[in-house]
Amino acid sequence: LVNCRVVHLVDPHFGPENARHRKVLEALMCVLADNQVVPEVVRVHCLGKSTLQFFEMEAMKMAARLPSGVTVDFVRWKQKEGGDLLHNRYVLTDLGGVSLGVGLDAGDMGETDDIHLLTRDQYALRWSQYVGDGAAFVTVDTPKTVVGSMVRRIDRSGRRQA
Repeated sequence: LVNCRVVHLVDPHFGPENARHRKVLEALMCVLADNQVVPEVVRVHCLGKSTLQFFEMEAMKMAARLPSGVTVDFVRWKQKEGGDLLHNRYVLTDLGGVSLGVGLDAGDMGETDDIHLLTRDQYALRWSQYVGDGAAFVTVDTPKTVVGSMVRRIDRSGRRQA
């Protein structure tokens, strides 16, 4: 993650109103900021379950919890008739990708998940479906971009603080 220039987070069930989804996105963006990584693209891919107005309103609330200058785009999809199911969760970067069995959300205490490195063929397929020109899904909409505004300070022990 800290070596990439492009990050695509795929979780069909992502909803910015849901803390368990936001926390993981916020934590990943803080890891990037802590390592002075400013990707050219950070995009979350999810289903278009709610209204655009509701999604944008909730997504904009994240700005105060994302590191200053971090920009997150969104795209909301729906399945094409007879097409591939929008179900699995992925982290796709310009360097490769992984799949997650349960999701890109914060689980309950004691829950675990498996992360699987995608083969080159799997990565190429998923990249083409979500990022490439041959999108396997129908775009519902592209909500407004969220730009982080949280200023983080370094305390006396050298740890970053919000």
